[in-house]
Amino acid sequence: MGANPENIPLDEDHLLQEFEAQHEAGTVVYDTAQRLIPYTSGPKKFPLLFYVTTAFSKKPQLGGSEETKEEPVYPIPGSDIDVTGYTIADIDDHVLAWNKFAMFKAHMILLTHDGYRRQHAPLELDNVRALWKVLRNLEGEHEWYGFYNCGRDGGCSRLHKHMQVFPLHKKDGFRMFPDTGLDEDRVPFRYLLHRFDEVPDPDEIFNVYVELLTRARLLLGLGGADETSPCPHNVVLCKRWIVVVPRRMNRYEGLGVNAVGMMGMVGLSKEEYPAWLKVGPEKILVESGVAVDESSCFD
Repeated sequence: MGANPENIPLDEDHLLQEFEAQHEAGTVVYDTAQRLIPYTSGPKKFPLLFYVTTAFSKKPQLGGSEETKEEPVYPIPGSDIDVTGYTIADIDDHVLAWNKFAMFKAHMILLTHDGYRRQHAPLELDNVRALWKVLRNLEGEHEWYGFYNCGRDGGCSRLHKHMQVFPLHKKDGFRMFPDTGLDEDRVPFRYLLHRFDEVPDPDEIFNVYVELLTRARLLLGLGGADETSPCPHNVVLCKRWIVVVPRRMNRYEGLGVNAVGMMGMVGLSKEEYPAWLKVGPEKILVESGVAVDESSCFD
């Protein structure tokens, strides 16, 4: 994996302190002056929180202009992500590293050791086990989440298979809709939610995910579990629930959204913010996902 991981303890306070040190050193790009703008969108009044940030200005995009230039050389064979100098700890056959372009404090990525594993493939059991190990070890003031952008239309910007981990800071004053009691009818797109009755093990999480993914495939007209065509989707996981969101496109009117964006937390530049308002946030989410019909999304 290039540089050896530092094996920083998976402790909330320690990680937050280490993130601050990485940011001050210039290793991690994080906008301390980013604006958080609450917004209630469209006829359904779906609540959002815009993170207006400069952190993404230099972030590479899959299929962007960078790919027409000379290809860079990455330390991990098959990879297009370089985590040299960013590593935190080895997690089974994955490595936990700082997200260079951070939307949240202590925003991390969890990528496979095998650089040939791809982001258009669904999560496998080893991915879920590694992600769950991270989430289960992080206890503290903040709620920690993992998410996965599957495929280009699911909002991924790199090919190398990776998940992301972040804390939702209480001071931001935002909670994702599965935790707010938001009426199902106010969510403008189809999503598949499963709540855990008790703390699950990774095998249970994976089995639930496979079931939800099968249903997502059907919503997209891709066939059931036996079909092999890629299924663009988002996954968000915490200790209480898992959500799968089927996706139709990465960008609508040139405006992109990933897993946390579909959950209501939209990271964007100051130039993109007025464009979002002009097009309509709810319209962007609906076109990026699957429009709601009369059938229930709940498990």
